[in-house]
Amino acid sequence: MSKGRWFLTASLAMVFLLVIGTTVFLYGQEEYEPPNRVAGTDAQRSQVYVTGTGYTVDQQREKIHQKEEKQKREEQAKKPEKEQQTAQKPKASARSSSAKTIRNRQASRSSTKKTKGKPTAGKKNGGGSSNGPAPTAPAKQETDPTKSDPGGGGGESEEDRAKKPVIRVSVASGERISGRMVDFTVSVTDYKGRNVPVFSEDDGSFTVTLNGTRLYSTGTSGSQTAFREAMAEGSNEIRVSAADREGNTSVKTVRFTGNTTEEAERTGGVSVSIEAPILHLEVIYATEVPLHRGDTAKDVLETAFREAGIKPTFSGSYLAGISRAGISQDAWVDDDVRALMEEMRKTEKDPEKQDRNQLKEHDFYDSSGWIYNVNGEFPEIGLGSYKMEDGDALYLIFQLAEDVY
Repeated sequence: MSKGRWFLTASLAMVFLLVIGTTVFLYGQEEYEPPNRVAGTDAQRSQVYVTGTGYTVDQQREKIHQKEEKQKREEQAKKPEKEQQTAQKPKASARSSSAKTIRNRQASRSSTKKTKGKPTAGKKNGGGSSNGPAPTAPAKQETDPTKSDPGGGGGESEEDRAKKPVIRVSVASGERISGRMVDFTVSVTDYKGRNVPVFSEDDGSFTVTLNGTRLYSTGTSGSQTAFREAMAEGSNEIRVSAADREGNTSVKTVRFTGNTTEEAERTGGVSVSIEAPILHLEVIYATEVPLHRGDTAKDVLETAFREAGIKPTFSGSYLAGISRAGISQDAWVDDDVRALMEEMRKTEKDPEKQDRNQLKEHDFYDSSGWIYNVNGEFPEIGLGSYKMEDGDALYLIFQLAEDVY
């Protein structure tokens, strides 16, 4: 055998043996499994918050959260008023020709009285009102928004002071206010000019006290939040505490003098009519009531009630009923209305068990109650939030069910 052929044979043999050896080696290996990096890890030592290592709860935000939760609980307590307010909101309906006749009869009577155009949007509420947003509140001279509590910035840098929320109150320090109630607005903005609401989840919040007592808003219009409360004779103090979304805080105090022995500034007058046409009582009482600065529909009605010798039953701003000797003595439900109520699946109560000295929610039918109308419109806010204007015509109306009055 030549030397060349021997070398080729030897090379082929080595390649063959190498292939065979590699195949045997690979066949003998177990299937590869990637290492488990979780196994054996101490979870307590390795936990990291999604917000980053070393994250801690902001104490200021925690305080704000606690305030918000408290306010939520307080608002929840008012839920029954709001639920009935919603339940009795009028809707365009065509249940029957009887329903249309009943509504047309009321509209025809109302159109003969003095009206003043369409009022600020409001809500027909079940018997009076619960506190809700107010359309506006009168604004007087504003205090200097750059001034807050004296001595409140000790040790603060100029940058910290520049970031404080700006608080504006429509009552000026040193102002003298006559009447029983003080009516004012508050607006708060952060250093970027963004509005800080009286209550929010993420945009900051503020609280207001009068003489140390926490106040709750009668409503908000734009950036203005309205408040109305009975003031003390002599010295009074409004205190506003605000915190913006970044946790910057500010406090403003306004001191004014209340003169409760003098009548508040008179701004005109309104007409008031208390009616129950659905029970054939027609107009129970009608009068002209003087209007004072800041008066709400509730204030005006309370004046009319005193004049008429009627005792109202209020729960906050919600009117549950009125009473006076023999006030519902001649009340009755006619056959057309009774048929309509049967169509609506309402059950009439025994008229012999009706207290004839009162007229309140759930009388005659479980769905009954008081609603109010201003200038032909049903406001979408409660009695205690609707600000009356000179020349307004207010109707307090008893209804047996939604749209049946």
